[in-house]
Amino acid sequence: MVRFIGDPATRIAEDHLRILRFFRFSARYAAGLHAESLAACIAARRTLQALSRERIRDELLKLLVTPRFCRRLRSCSRMRFWCRCCRNCCRSIKSGLPA
Repeated sequence: MVRFIGDPATRIAEDHLRILRFFRFSARYAAGLHAESLAACIAARRTLQALSRERIRDELLKLLVTPRFCRRLRSCSRMRFWCRCCRNCCRSIKSGLPA
């Protein structure tokens, strides 16, 4: 199971992109989500709006190629992560894809 080292809320406060990395790493390496880490991600999900579209785009593109992407997508959708995250980065993702 993937989890943050130390206090999850502290780690997320240091770099908000760690929320998306948590989902990416768990989609690649783990079947489940660590409860305490997930709770910290949910509590801090509004901070994703402060990240640049490019950083979010890069992390989401990496998530797309993970073995458990669909499972994580459903989990994140239930928690309304994509609404907050994609609101600011959809144009950037679209422009970053090859023609």
